[in-house]
Amino acid sequence: TGRFSSARTVIAPVVQQDWSTSWRQHIRAVQVGRLWVGPPWDADQAPAGLEKLVIEPKMAFGTGDHPTTSLCLAAVDAFMAAHPGASVLDVGTGTGVLAIAAKRLGAGRVVGTDNDPVCIELSDENAEVNGETGIAFSEDTLDQVDGVFDLVLANILANTLIELAPLIVPKVGTKLVLAGVLAHQAEEVTAAFVAEGLVAEPLVQQDEWVRLDFVRA
Repeated sequence: TGRFSSARTVIAPVVQQDWSTSWRQHIRAVQVGRLWVGPPWDADQAPAGLEKLVIEPKMAFGTGDHPTTSLCLAAVDAFMAAHPGASVLDVGTGTGVLAIAAKRLGAGRVVGTDNDPVCIELSDENAEVNGETGIAFSEDTLDQVDGVFDLVLANILANTLIELAPLIVPKVGTKLVLAGVLAHQAEEVTAAFVAEGLVAEPLVQQDEWVRLDFVRA
């Protein structure tokens, strides 16, 4: 007898598969506005007429199919259509997908930051694969990044967004887009950025995730 006296061992057959590649079935290509974003193994399925971005996920977040990423891609598409040549800062760039999308859609200066050197290496690789040069990916902290940006993007966790609010807001020239926020976290995150002087726009929701947009007063 003991705490787990009812536990039983069950042996069952498992269909043989290549575990090193089976995870790929969970990553899907998406179409957002003028963009098609997908993994290398789906690249030949991209429809004509869309801007094709091939993103290798490896060990970083941001392939396009997660609601937070697709919400941000929609914001990038809309902003770049209205502001050709705009400068863009992507905070917590991950795979670099948002920064690369902005550059593809006509951005001028594009900077992507991440505190994970693996993400910076992968972002550089993804930019090269997509033929997008001139994007500055680095581990610089926000206080090390020069200047103000027309569009600032941050697709990271809600608690980190709140913590970084005093550093993110001074970088915002026109618009700020936040994601990585669950619906029940929206009020707290919004309050942190309004307190820093930005004006909240109506949120956009996909599944349980929301995108929070802000502009300068």
